[in-house]
Amino acid sequence: MSARAFLLPALLLALLPATSLGEPLRIAVASNFHATLSQLADGFSARQGITVELVPGSSGALYAQLANGAPFDLFFSADSERPQLLASRGLATSGTPVIYAIGQLAFWQPRASADMPLDSPGTIAIAQPRLAPYGAAAMDWLASQTDAATLQARRVYGTSVSQAFHFVASGNADTGLVALSQVLTLPADARGYYRVLGARAQAPLTQAAVIMKHSNNPANAAAFLEYVLSTESQAVLRANGYLPATDPAQESVHVAQ
Repeated sequence: MSARAFLLPALLLALLPATSLGEPLRIAVASNFHATLSQLADGFSARQGITVELVPGSSGALYAQLANGAPFDLFFSADSERPQLLASRGLATSGTPVIYAIGQLAFWQPRASADMPLDSPGTIAIAQPRLAPYGAAAMDWLASQTDAATLQARRVYGTSVSQAFHFVASGNADTGLVALSQVLTLPADARGYYRVLGARAQAPLTQAAVIMKHSNNPANAAAFLEYVLSTESQAVLRANGYLPATDPAQESVHVAQ
């Protein structure tokens, strides 16, 4: 599906019924995007006076909950396939899914040193590919390496990319294939070595959101989605390690450290 097909119609806000500003928005969010969306939600709440409640998890697990009627207003996935599935099942409003960012996979080795060469990473933490798009992207990258069999034998799985990140941060794994955005949440002197891994052109980490059909807050949900797509918010996304939906072809400013 083309990016154009994901664009939010300009008239959507005008067509949606008014709702109480005091009613909170409940948002299911892929774990890789939780920290960034929390930052944006704080800004939105301060301006609009609308409480935003975020529930993070793997995209696959959240999709299963939403498909079974979980009461969320919005879903920010780490892929575009699951939001599109919800839309095709009639569970999302007309005009969504909407691409909000392009994610970036990072090779991360926080304790890299002269006595631990980068080509001998030990255990490699990745997210479970069945549940997390970053896990599927990690598997693609591992399979593309000349020593793929050796690297794949060292895998350990987290249920989400957040759990894979915590495996590495806690020392339970030596290396991680995680979201760049997660590494950038750390102080600069705590990041160790990391580098951005280019996605295959045919399988970028396109991240999309949907407004759920049975949302109790459709107008507020649409307003929040518009806020995430604003120039101001998209600049926050870039600073946090994403390629903005408004300019996905531009290279990230983050390079090997």
